[in-house]
Amino acid sequence: MATFSSRRVGISLAALAAAVALVATGCADVDDADVDGAATTAPPSAGPSDDNILTEPLTATVGTPAGVAEQGDIGSPYAAWLDEGKKIAVVTYGSSICLPVANEIEGDDDENAVDISVAAAENVACTADLVPRYWEFETPSTVTPDELVRITIEYEDDGFPDQVIKLEAF
Repeated sequence: MATFSSRRVGISLAALAAAVALVATGCADVDDADVDGAATTAPPSAGPSDDNILTEPLTATVGTPAGVAEQGDIGSPYAAWLDEGKKIAVVTYGSSICLPVANEIEGDDDENAVDISVAAAENVACTADLVPRYWEFETPSTVTPDELVRITIEYEDDGFPDQVIKLEAF
């Protein structure tokens, strides 16, 4: 009997391994994944504008920036000053797997504002969890930290409304 049970366990484990392999190959294309499995996103087809402070797309990081407490209602985006006003962190909520990518971050000195152009992650199956994700970037030279800053997150994908955040003066 021990042999029959061992054989049944072995067959069950082999079937489970095959099922996991099939699911894993269907979730991401090997050419579109980093070694750790995170999807990569190509730069936008149109080149970045002259005002864009990014030299390459910036993928959001899961969690909140060091030293920044969660603010407001869960699910509501917010921003915080970092490094004595030299940097800004913008926090949004969504899946912990399909992280949004900022393709452009521009400062607007006329309105003391920052505009962030965001695309969804490509070739990644999203999870239904709701976690904080953030981008951290240098404060654009056109932005005055000692005044209220308007931050607009503009989603490149249809179906997502733009989000506006007010960042109090540093």
